[in-house]
Amino acid sequence: MIGSRILAIGVLVLTLSVSCTDLNDPPPASPTLVPIGQTQYEIAGRWDGITEQGRPIRFDVRTQEALGNPLYHANVVQGMLTLHHDCSGGRLVLELTGYDTEVRGDSFSGTAIWRRDEPTKYYTGTLTVSGRFINGEVANGGFVNSVTDKYSDNLGVCGPASGSWSARRVP
Repeated sequence: MIGSRILAIGVLVLTLSVSCTDLNDPPPASPTLVPIGQTQYEIAGRWDGITEQGRPIRFDVRTQEALGNPLYHANVVQGMLTLHHDCSGGRLVLELTGYDTEVRGDSFSGTAIWRRDEPTKYYTGTLTVSGRFINGEVANGGFVNSVTDKYSDNLGVCGPASGSWSARRVP
C-alpha cells in the first residue's frame, strides 16, 4: 500500500512537472536582420562640393537599376578630397584621391589607407569619408584623416584633420 502511494505521488509529481513545462512561453526568436535598402534617389553623376576647411571634395556616383526594383544600387567612385593638417611646424596640404565605396540606403562610408611620395619625403595615413544623400541634388558628410608617418620634413607633428562637407550634383 505504501509502495502504491509512493508510485501515485511520483506519477502526480511527474504529471505536474510536465504540465508546468507546457505552460512556459517559448524562447524568443532570434532577431531578423533587415537588409539596408538601396538609395531612393537618382544620384548618378559627378558631385562637387567644399569642406568646412574651404577645400574641394569631388566624387562620382555610378548606379545600376536593380532588376525588378525601382530603387538603385550605387557606388561612390573616384573620390577626391583636398584637406589640410595643422602641424607643429606649419600646414600640410594633401589631395587624396581614389577612395571608392558602396552606397547603403542613402548613405556611404569608406576608409582608405594612403601614401604620398614626394622627392625628399613621404607621408602615410588613413582617410575616412562618409556622407548622406539628402535628395538627388544635395549630399552632406564628414571626413577624418590622420598622418601616421613622415620622413625628412620640417612640419613636425601633424594632428588629425576632420570636418564636414557639402556637395551638389553637377547637372
